[in-house]
Amino acid sequence: MRQSTGLTFREADRDEILPLRYAVLCGGRPWAEALFAGDDDPQTHHFGAFTPTQRGWANVGCVSYMITEHQGQPAWQLRGMATRPDLA
Repeated sequence: MRQSTGLTFREADRDEILPLRYAVLCGGRPWAEALFAGDDDPQTHHFGAFTPTQRGWANVGCVSYMITEHQGQPAWQLRGMATRPDLA
């Protein structure tokens, strides 16, 4: 975990980052569009940037890395990268 200017950067679980991913990337489309194949794979890693609030922590940035196949070889794919619009 790394803290800088009030932000904490850390690995997160999918449910912590899903609301931000949906809000930024799905634009009102069905909730299911924010769910990616591989989200629950044990090799997938979700990361978030969190800022303190009066109620706890708010997710303000997120990204997921998952194993996929590229040219017949396993490769890490960056997916679902989002930043809260007022901070972008």
